[in-house]
Amino acid sequence: MENIIITPKALCKNNFKEPMKFKNFLTQKPDPNNKILHDLSPSIHMILLLGIFPRDKSKSKKDSLLRRFLCRTVENLIHAFWLYVFVVGSLVVSPLTRHLQTNFTLSLMNMIIAIVHFVLHLKRHKVYSVIRTIEKFYTSATTDAYQPMRNRLIALICGCLLLCFVMIITSLEHLKVAGVLEDYTKDFVFGMNITKEDCKFFDIFPTLFVTTTVIYHHLSPISVSIFICSIHLTFKKSIAKFGERIEKDRLSKCTNIDIYISLYNRMVDVLGEVEDLLSASTFFLYGGLITNQLCVLTQVIANGGILTHPASIMMESMLTVKNFVIFFSITLIGSSVTQETNRVAREIKCLTVESSHDFEKLSILLQNVCSTSASLTAWQMFSLKKNLILTTASVMVSYGMLLVQFSNKTNIY
Repeated sequence: MENIIITPKALCKNNFKEPMKFKNFLTQKPDPNNKILHDLSPSIHMILLLGIFPRDKSKSKKDSLLRRFLCRTVENLIHAFWLYVFVVGSLVVSPLTRHLQTNFTLSLMNMIIAIVHFVLHLKRHKVYSVIRTIEKFYTSATTDAYQPMRNRLIALICGCLLLCFVMIITSLEHLKVAGVLEDYTKDFVFGMNITKEDCKFFDIFPTLFVTTTVIYHHLSPISVSIFICSIHLTFKKSIAKFGERIEKDRLSKCTNIDIYISLYNRMVDVLGEVEDLLSASTFFLYGGLITNQLCVLTQVIANGGILTHPASIMMESMLTVKNFVIFFSITLIGSSVTQETNRVAREIKCLTVESSHDFEKLSILLQNVCSTSASLTAWQMFSLKKNLILTTASVMVSYGMLLVQFSNKTNIY
């Protein structure tokens, strides 16, 4: 006959709710004010600047017909712009259109930014649902109040916008010094300048197009990285609270394996949703940053004479700093999520039970922990997995095309 240990209720006053209320506890709704969603609204507003309009199913039905029409019209215009950017970049990168005089690095990076834009557009329906899922997991894992980071996020965004403004000015000056703006205006559109005599608008349009492209060239990677990092940080907080709860229960010897199984399964499900939303954007953004940096390095080596201008040196230096900061910020924050999941796994492995029934449940939980590899794409980039291979391949292909461009230019002149 098993020994049944009755733990005094006073020892468990900060612990989980009674078993009969277990189902209600796990399925409880988040705060009506949507604290986490409100906390992350600045990063959501950042991707709105890129033309990504997340769909909130709970509110989209209440929108008026005029509002939906205007949003769809603006969205389609921005899609047309990014599609045009992608086509121009493809033509510039292609060896058949090498006669077009434009900035190769700018066009190549903008191609990848356009891909990131369309990837995020396809995932727009999942933004609000993923954030609400994280909030449900947070409220299920702990009763502690959520510590907002909205003010710090707003300060970070303001600083990034100021940095973008400085980089845009230096980039336009760099393109002017390199002769790209003049050549692009001369060869617009694709070498057909007949329309310029008929319409004065085509004298202004190339400059507007290049200016807009340069703005998005610097704003898009920063906005996407802030969006990715903010969701990762919020999810990390939730996992950390789950780990703290297991540790507190283990020390007070007031454990509930049923709740741990449900919470761990929910954590893995939320992790899958976060990966589904962000992994593709992270992958292409990584490839774009590395490729962009290799292009800058090659330009410094091959065109050192042009880069002696102070504006060019400033632009390339700031671009290098921006690329590395974004790359390592996403990597470190993504890996911190993995570290928190590993901490939860370690806490679960330290649990001890007294009854055979709980021991069977703990064995199932341990098997689940050992069989699931909870890791984000940001962490996998430093592992020998397919993401690293694909990223390396994309970088090498882009770098090879860049070398082909320089060799063709040498042969022409």
